[in-house]
Amino acid sequence: MPRCDHFIYTAGNIGNNEGYQIIAQSAGITPEITSKLEKYLYPLGVKVSEFKESRSLLLLSHNKIAYSIVKNMGIGYDGRRGTLYNHTFVMDENEFEELGFDSRVFEKYFIKNDSLRGELKPVNVESNHIPTDFKFLKKQDSKLMGEILYRITLRKKIAILKTDELMFLHNILSILPPPLRLVPFSTLVVEPDRQDKFHLIAVPKEIQSKIPKSFVIVDPFQTNSSIMRKSEYGDIQQLLEFVLNEDEKSLQQIFRNFEKIPIRLSSTKRVKIEEIFTQSEFEYLSKNNNFGRLKNKIKKLYSDKKFSESSSKTMVSITKKIRKIIKKNLKEKDPNKKKNQDAFEQISEATKIMLDSMNYLQNYSKKSTSKTIEKEITCEITKLEEILKVEYASKIPDTPYTFDYM
Repeated sequence: MPRCDHFIYTAGNIGNNEGYQIIAQSAGITPEITSKLEKYLYPLGVKVSEFKESRSLLLLSHNKIAYSIVKNMGIGYDGRRGTLYNHTFVMDENEFEELGFDSRVFEKYFIKNDSLRGELKPVNVESNHIPTDFKFLKKQDSKLMGEILYRITLRKKIAILKTDELMFLHNILSILPPPLRLVPFSTLVVEPDRQDKFHLIAVPKEIQSKIPKSFVIVDPFQTNSSIMRKSEYGDIQQLLEFVLNEDEKSLQQIFRNFEKIPIRLSSTKRVKIEEIFTQSEFEYLSKNNNFGRLKNKIKKLYSDKKFSESSSKTMVSITKKIRKIIKKNLKEKDPNKKKNQDAFEQISEATKIMLDSMNYLQNYSKKSTSKTIEKEITCEITKLEEILKVEYASKIPDTPYTFDYM
């Protein structure tokens, strides 16, 4: 059973110390943890008289997460109104994964008791599945949900002009496969420049001008907020259809399938083209007519772990670049001219590279359940085949060249 440490932060009187402080905590809460959370114990700049409650999740160093439940307690120990009360749970990321990265699990362990003092016992968190709240989700605008889900999958920072629903972000995240839910978020941020560790935030509409440019702003009151192309929307649309049909079984199946395919790795850790092939390498290859060396470099590329962990978009982009390099160089080679004695070998080597590309992409598409990915890969395979079968059909080796890329 996953286990987590926790602490309570509120206004209190402990010995000679008065005011806001940690009044109780479990043994695993260290000064390093509390110092990292110091700016995130409550929404900075909030009008206490108007504040009711908020939720937030932060990613900490040493692979830990912190989930905070903050409430307005009303009158505190000193008789003042608007006393804030924070109960924060700190857990190892790998144990949070056992809970499906679903922060809703912490709600049942919230303690509202400002008289607690000293050491608290760690919390043993039950890893029971929390059903999707279809009733809540079906009340929301599907375009708004689609826009937010799409931006999350791209790992974009998102600022939602605040809705009145406290658990809106939780329920949106619950539609996504578990690895994509690990997003630092807050249900209320008033000063985003000071609380900049969050990637998904709900903000009051009146502070829109203060939102950093690094955030994509989503306004739930605008009916035309979505700017997605239809081809990019396919997988998200499927999730939304499951929600509208209250199809919990299909959602869970999607989640299980997601764990099995390579795209999961690129979604949680996006790999850029530059991390696989630098621009200078591409420039070198485009000027170099040594196809044997090019073939060996590309064979090494397709065997590289980074390439296998990259997204389909990155894979196809790299293959497109390689195809253009080869096509450009082949134009300089006329296999019908006798003076160019190595022309056939050059074209043969180029053909092997293209077959390698098709072999890899075809194998990848068989592993993927995404229609969008499959369409991209099929399109690129078709273009590769056009080069081989149309332009250089008479020079294709009799035996197709392939290799084990794993």
